[in-house]
Amino acid sequence: MATTFKIAVLAYDYTGDGESEKEFVSYESDLNLVVSWVIRKGYKMDRIILAGFSLGSYSALSMEGVMPRLLISPVCGIVPFLEGEAKRFGG
Repeated sequence: MATTFKIAVLAYDYTGDGESEKEFVSYESDLNLVVSWVIRKGYKMDRIILAGFSLGSYSALSMEGVMPRLLISPVCGIVPFLEGEAKRFGG
C-alpha cells in the first residue's frame, strides 16, 4: 500500500535578487513576509519547517518562533554573524 504525504514547498528570492525588482530591506523582513503569506494560505506554524541554503541559513536561524530549522551548507561563521560580531558579511 502506498503512503501519500501532503507536502508543500515554497522557495523565494530575497528582494533585490533574482526576478525581484524591489529594493532590499532585510533578510528577516523577507522571511517574515513569506511565513505570513504561508500562514494566510491556511498552514499552521507547527507545520512549517524553515530550510536555509547558504546565506539563507542566516534568515532561517534569525526567524523568531519555535519551528524546526534545516540548514543546508550554512555560511561559515554564522554564529558570530547572528550575534552581531562580524563587521561585514564573511568576516
